[in-house]
Amino acid sequence: MIQGPPMGMNMEPPMPGQGGEEGGPVGFSDLRRSVSEVLRVISVRRWMFFAPFCVVTSAAFVLSICVPRRYEAATMFERRDDQVLMNLPLGNVQEPFGIFRRTLLQDVTNPHEAAHVVDAMKLAEFDQEGNAIPADDVAARERRRQALAAKIAGGLDVSLQQVSPHLDVIEIRYMSADPERLTATLDAVRDHYIRMTQGRITTHLRETRDYFDAEHARRLEEVDAIEDELMSFRTDHEGIDPLNPGVTYPQLGDARNRLAALERRGRELAIQLEGEQGLLSTAQRPDGGEASVNPGGVLALSVRGVELSIAYRRMLDEIESMKTVRGMTELHPDVAALRSQMGRIGVEIDEERTAASMVVNGVGGVEQTPAALPRDEGPWGVALSQATRDVRVVENLLAENRREQEIVRGEMAEMEGRRRNAVERRKEYSALQAEANRAREDVLLYERYSDQVGRLLVAEDNQRGILFEKIRPAAGGRRPVSPRVPTVLLLTLLAGLVSGVIMVMLAELLDRTVRTRRQVSRGIGVPILESIDEIVSAAIRRRRFLIRALVVPSVSMVLIAMLLASGSAAYLSLENRAMYERALAVPKEAFERAISGWQSGRPVASSPTDGKEAAG
Repeated sequence: MIQGPPMGMNMEPPMPGQGGEEGGPVGFSDLRRSVSEVLRVISVRRWMFFAPFCVVTSAAFVLSICVPRRYEAATMFERRDDQVLMNLPLGNVQEPFGIFRRTLLQDVTNPHEAAHVVDAMKLAEFDQEGNAIPADDVAARERRRQALAAKIAGGLDVSLQQVSPHLDVIEIRYMSADPERLTATLDAVRDHYIRMTQGRITTHLRETRDYFDAEHARRLEEVDAIEDELMSFRTDHEGIDPLNPGVTYPQLGDARNRLAALERRGRELAIQLEGEQGLLSTAQRPDGGEASVNPGGVLALSVRGVELSIAYRRMLDEIESMKTVRGMTELHPDVAALRSQMGRIGVEIDEERTAASMVVNGVGGVEQTPAALPRDEGPWGVALSQATRDVRVVENLLAENRREQEIVRGEMAEMEGRRRNAVERRKEYSALQAEANRAREDVLLYERYSDQVGRLLVAEDNQRGILFEKIRPAAGGRRPVSPRVPTVLLLTLLAGLVSGVIMVMLAELLDRTVRTRRQVSRGIGVPILESIDEIVSAAIRRRRFLIRALVVPSVSMVLIAMLLASGSAAYLSLENRAMYERALAVPKEAFERAISGWQSGRPVASSPTDGKEAAG
């Protein structure tokens, strides 16, 4: 039989996995029993859990106060085009804000632009402690300026909430550890971006208009040069333009008509010459009083017969001329009148021939022949002279006609050469004409673009172009975004719970106290017959009562108060920075007063000289 555990021995039950009197070891498969055993152990060793939990949690709350706060503010504004600007046809011209939309993030978060914000807010005039930097210390101010610009640029972020060709909603967020100047800095960043963008848009529009004007002038010069070249083509190669062949084709047609008329006139003159020559042969008398028959076998006519024959031939030529040149037919009255007159003359010629034939053959006993007359005297000589002149005139006309034909053929050959050359160069002319058309289109296009951009500039100058309007002013910054209250609470409670569980596990693992008869029996190797409980004396009872009535509540209240105070301070530092600083100022001020009061009440040590002076 053994005695119960002495004073100070732990009578708590064993950990999970240890054997008990009533049962064997707990299996890991029984989850419910394992959890119950763990909770029992924690309940038994609750002080080993509660104290570390409160201490570690309070320490975690205090440490969370030292974690740097990150405050965030946001502002939202819109970029909007005026109705007049929206209705302007831009064509291929890029919208003025389009090129800045792609560089929006870079324009806002650029340290160079953030430096202008530092200058506008005059932040570079003070150091980190708030002391003024001397104005002559340019290097220090520049270093401070660059550091603040990099800090501001690193905390900025921008996003497009809505995008359309004529309306953009822009949101700028700024994160910083200083909540006092957060909104003011964000407002300065937004205003600087708006001013910068408006200036850049105006500059871009002016540069675009200048570019269009320069291109318009250059295209005009090209058009003038091409027009001069086209004029040279048309001058050097007449008829090169397919749409305007010029006078070459009409001239060539006129030349062909003139040549055809000359050829027709030549044929007429040849016929007339043949007739005149026949009349001349008929009118000539035989030489030396020979027979009245000419060498061609034609009977010699009388003077009257020669005159009638010449008249007949002339009428015949006139009818031929009416039909070929004037386009008359046999039914025309003039042609019919000449035919009738020719019929009468033909009858008279036949009568003259009959009379001449009778004279030659000796009919009627008359042997007078025309040959008996003198050669160059009387009507016979006049008719012969007239026939000779007519032959010469017709020969001259025929020669002149042939010369004119040669001239016309030369002109036609020259015009055909020019026409063939113009046709060969027509492809080159067409390409140059197409280039001129494209240049003219470019001139009109750039002129239209320049006019459109000019109207955009007028709208910008009248504040009716691209407008910026605030939707939401800069707000926020009173509550930090990092760390947040739920995050701090979760991490601190988790740290306290982990520390409490670890302390319970260490206490349970390192505890070597014998708690049950089975542990004793297993330790000494003999069975236990009987056991008695611990004998508690009156002194032990009083001590335990004092611990339970005074020590435990006092320690618990201190731990809970420490936990609540640290948690409240951490919460106020996150949710209400001003109240936290006011609450923190109370003990700080009291401490400073106490220190100052103690220092004022402390006796001041006098030096030996002071004592001598007092004695004197």
